[in-house]
Amino acid sequence: MAGRRTGTTGFRTALRPPAYPRSMTTPARSFLAELAAALGTVPPTDAEMADLLSLASAAAHASERVAAPVACWMAARAGRSPAEAVAVANQLAGRLGGAAAAAEGTPGGSGASADAPGHEERREEP
Repeated sequence: MAGRRTGTTGFRTALRPPAYPRSMTTPARSFLAELAAALGTVPPTDAEMADLLSLASAAAHASERVAAPVACWMAARAGRSPAEAVAVANQLAGRLGGAAAAAEGTPGGSGASADAPGHEERREEP
């Protein structure tokens, strides 16, 4: 079927934003400044932008790509700063990644993240 990719999460392509020609795109900072003004808020600082991109990256790499923007929205809805949300997402990704590795029998899949509270590294004596 034209316009559909295999392996999608069931979200229809009609829900995706339209593809704009390259000549019509606006730099991210300009777009975000305009969007912030239209929403009655301020655009993210450089540090917030970096944290939001880290949050989106953690979500996209731990799950499906669609989780990236939704994770950013959830952080805002929860009233958490981007930095707080990154820490939570990284901890969750570590736990989920360890659990997935353990389920697959992958070496190193202990189900615990190095970032998780109470995680202690065990070393074997030679």
